[in-house]
Amino acid sequence: MTLKQMGDLGQIVLLKGWHIDNDDMTRQAISRSNIVVNLIGSTLETRNFSFDDVHAAWPARLAAMAQETPKVERLLHFSDVGAAAEHPSARMRSKAAGDAAVRGSFPDATIFKPAPIIGDEDDLLNNLLFQVKFNASVWMVDDGAQRFQPHHVTDVARAAAASLETHDAKGQDYCLGGPETITMRDYVSLIQDCLHILEDTTLYVPAALAKAAYAPGDLLRRKLPPMPGRNYMYTGDYVDEISRDKLVPEGSLGYADLGILPMKVTEGLPIEAIRYQRTGGYSFGDSKALAKSLPASVKRYFGMPTPQ
Repeated sequence: MTLKQMGDLGQIVLLKGWHIDNDDMTRQAISRSNIVVNLIGSTLETRNFSFDDVHAAWPARLAAMAQETPKVERLLHFSDVGAAAEHPSARMRSKAAGDAAVRGSFPDATIFKPAPIIGDEDDLLNNLLFQVKFNASVWMVDDGAQRFQPHHVTDVARAAAASLETHDAKGQDYCLGGPETITMRDYVSLIQDCLHILEDTTLYVPAALAKAAYAPGDLLRRKLPPMPGRNYMYTGDYVDEISRDKLVPEGSLGYADLGILPMKVTEGLPIEAIRYQRTGGYSFGDSKALAKSLPASVKRYFGMPTPQ
């Protein structure tokens, strides 16, 4: 368990030994709950759990159990804005199957379909950040042309909370996306600029070549125990996933219907995590901020004004 939310004594209960196949423990966990939130998902298939296990079979069982539990009033299910039954990505197809199963078993469920989410320790930003900073090159599949509407995790949390304050959100699907539409190439360039990296190490790779390069790793991942250094971006299914844009469909319910104005991800809080990864420190490249932190002796040496 890597996430422990804040709460008073007795409000947080960790389910030791729980996994998605343990229905008895799940029933026990939700037996006294009035709200159930499903945030379980996976970016990688393993020898233990396939995408269908995690995104289709599990939500179907959870929704059925929630429907059978008298105290449960609301079910919030998180999916993906790219989920589609005919998507070339197995992950996106499994998400669509899970959405249908949840809606069938718990008709009043509120389903959120977010575009890629940015935040501390997220998958998208942190994986790209690692590649830009440490890899010899950053592979841009099909020129990094995929378009998406990234948004910050705090806005997603606000949307979930807002949906619980109105009965109008029952039985609805909300497609959430930020105010900016950017490409993967744009986002990598943003990371490079924030890190003050002048050399562009991106390498444009055709999708077919990328899938061929990732195929051995895909096979081993389904046969061997989890290994360190796993990156879902180095998988054939991810290549299929980014073959389609992740944009909020026109006319769908979204942030505006919940009274929320999402922030941009190209400035302010969403890029703080990038600044902290600058070689030389957070203020590297910011001459004014750096000057303020210099010792008085250094300022005198360079003839800089010092406070009296």
